[in-house]
Amino acid sequence: MKTFVQDHNHDLTLPASTNVLAVHRNINEGDKAHIHSMHEAEFQTSQIMGFFAYLSSGYRSFHFIKKDVYNYIDDVHRSRIV
Repeated sequence: MKTFVQDHNHDLTLPASTNVLAVHRNINEGDKAHIHSMHEAEFQTSQIMGFFAYLSSGYRSFHFIKKDVYNYIDDVHRSRIV
């Protein structure tokens, strides 16, 4: 990066919506353990997301999206193959 331009050509993201930005998304180790256990018990990804939404009073209250859960489950499967 050579120069920093402080002006933006768009409105900044509202703080309530930052949980869907990639830089703010992560699954902590405790949540990974829950996801892994529920997946092993044959819960669907949408059911797993619903569980976390219920625990945290809504989908905006935790810091990952359904795609992150799919990617985590895929990573677990790939690590078993290697």
